Amino acid sequence: RGAASAAAAQAAPSFAAADVDPRDLDKLFSLLPESLADTLSSEDFEAICVQNFSDVAGDEAEAMLSLEDAAMLVGAVASEMRSEPAVRLVAERSRALSVKFEAALDTSIINIEEFVAFARYVIGVQYLERAASRA
Repeated sequence: RGAASAAAAQAAPSFAAADVDPRDLDKLFSLLPESLADTLSSEDFEAICVQNFSDVAGDEAEAMLSLEDAAMLVGAVASEMRSEPAVRLVAERSRALSVKFEAALDTSIINIEEFVAFARYVIGVQYLERAASRA
């Protein structure tokens, strides 16, 4: 019984990750290891996102990117991150999470600020899902 309870408790983050509203990054960050939450909320992370977004969409203030393209771009952002624990993304899962993000924002095209939030969301959720699958 104790082992089953421990397994259920360890599996909980995956359900919590899947249920996190893409607009509620504070809730998502509360589920992450502090070091990863700090990395995702850092100015360095934001700068990596801005640079990658600008490289693809341009650096004009009104530059926009489709969520489909953003899902692929998050992989480049994650590969540039220096974090402990290391983050590895699955492209198919990033695309699936983009659908949830699109529904929450009610748009399929995002600006640079929304891309930063999207990158934080995708990386955080995929970290939690991977951690839960190893538990």
